[in-house]
Amino acid sequence: MRAIFLPVLFVLLCAVSYAQPEKTSIMDKHNLYDEKGDYYFDNKDFKKAIVYYNMAFEKDADNYYSVLKKAEAFGAMGLYDQAAESYRYIFRSDLHIPNEYRLEFAMLLLKNKDIKGFEEWMAKYNEVVRSEIHDFRTSTAVRAKMYKDTSMVIVENESVLNTPESEICPSVYNDKVVFASMRRDLSGGTANAYYNLFSASYLGSGHLGRLNVFNKSLNSTQNESAVAFSPETNELYFTRSATLNVKPKTYETDIPASSGQPMSVKELTIEGFGSVGQVCFNSAGTKMYFVSDAPGGSGGLDIYSSDLTGGIWSKPKNLGTAINTSKDDMYPFVLHDTLLYFSTAGHGGLGGLDLFVVNLKKEGSAPENLGNRINSPNDDYALTFSPTGLTGYFCSNRPGGFGKEDIYRVHLLSIKKKLAAYKFKKKPSIEAGSINLCLSSGDEYNIAADGQSNFRFGFLPQEAYKIIIRHENPIASDIIYNDKLTDAQKEKAFLDPAPFQKTEISLQAGIRYNFTAGMNPISRDYKASLSAMSQDYNNTGNNDNFTALERELPLNEGEIYTIRFVKDEDQYSPVNKDAESDLFVNGQTVN
Repeated sequence: MRAIFLPVLFVLLCAVSYAQPEKTSIMDKHNLYDEKGDYYFDNKDFKKAIVYYNMAFEKDADNYYSVLKKAEAFGAMGLYDQAAESYRYIFRSDLHIPNEYRLEFAMLLLKNKDIKGFEEWMAKYNEVVRSEIHDFRTSTAVRAKMYKDTSMVIVENESVLNTPESEICPSVYNDKVVFASMRRDLSGGTANAYYNLFSASYLGSGHLGRLNVFNKSLNSTQNESAVAFSPETNELYFTRSATLNVKPKTYETDIPASSGQPMSVKELTIEGFGSVGQVCFNSAGTKMYFVSDAPGGSGGLDIYSSDLTGGIWSKPKNLGTAINTSKDDMYPFVLHDTLLYFSTAGHGGLGGLDLFVVNLKKEGSAPENLGNRINSPNDDYALTFSPTGLTGYFCSNRPGGFGKEDIYRVHLLSIKKKLAAYKFKKKPSIEAGSINLCLSSGDEYNIAADGQSNFRFGFLPQEAYKIIIRHENPIASDIIYNDKLTDAQKEKAFLDPAPFQKTEISLQAGIRYNFTAGMNPISRDYKASLSAMSQDYNNTGNNDNFTALERELPLNEGEIYTIRFVKDEDQYSPVNKDAESDLFVNGQTVN
């Protein structure tokens, strides 16, 4: 036996005493056709992969793994409807499905413009994340380290709303997006000289569509815009003015049940203010934000707030010079009673009106420009969100739209993403509450222990190898928390301990071996079926590069194992022995 060819050393610490019994995993039941499908999937031949996944499903209708992989293959090909149907099928099962697939499903629905479906599955993904961070016996700080905060900004022209004319001031209410438009009718032909209110409803499919006049009696020959709904009074508020953004007035009325319902309106009056426009409310409807050009402001339109006390709005308060400038500061919107979004050209930016946000609950917080992923050198304003905060809408006259001003949909996503394996800076001690892989090259990988308390890795040797597994020490904490050992001594104890138990497995060249390591055993039935199908496959004389029988490496909680791949000169190696062997950790190639 020669020296180690692939110098890889795994040190595993599996501190997962909090793991509870769970449902059967969707990964536990698959067959030989899935293995072949995975081979083509890994090589990005998704059409062939789908053929084999279909064969796998025909072999066993309870094989949800094949449906899951087919969903991924359809998504990779841009066939989002087919992918969505496959995801829906697997989520109807009573199986443990890794949470990252809920995120994948949500993002796929977004690509397919199923906005309601996207929000539903993002909420489900976030709920699992919250439970994984907070609902285990270990500390939330340890669990949180298994996640990486990822931000994502998606901006798309909401084409169903836009015409060659101007569409502005979107607002989300229940299953509708209400907006102002200079279109004369629903077809968008010939323009008005003023803005009227229209709406688009979310369809049962989750897509935005079905345009309508919001309410005929509310539209006039002046400009109607900036609709808001009060959860306290259950009334509709909208802004009306002869010239947009000049001397605006706000009117209140009941929420119309139909576009043809006659409505009576009354002007909203607040002590000492003759001009009140572009109102929005906190989540309870007890605090109002609005704009006004009342005397004593910073200049132009300023943003004010007022509290509802005993059914009367209090004397408004100017939000101050940290927010208001000498120019127009407009279109306030408050999300989750914390973040105030508004538009102004007074704080600098990319050009024209820019979108800003300020944290109302953080004392001394300064407005932040939302940046060039949202703002443009043109006017960008009137940003509002759905109640979930996952979907927003704003308007802009940037180039490339359908008309003079268009409405854009935006998603400002802060996602806690649980990565299968991610690299982090080398640390002097092993990280508790997770599985740690330490390579002899000095690189370290932190792997989040999933609910099944296991992880997967694979090895594709180009020569004959032996895999040598050593059980090094029954209790890892004997090393980690030993105050008498220096960091160097701890490292030596981890990397070269005396073996407690040793197992050797022969690996043939040209065959990919998949291993499951952890506390969740592979079922006897699955191992038996894999063995039988593998034997049948080998009897055909097929020499394709093919994934071999999956093997189980049972690990005990809190104990240390090393896994070495060593060239085996007692076995024959094929002619491609100079090629580089490949190691995979949770599907990612590790050099």
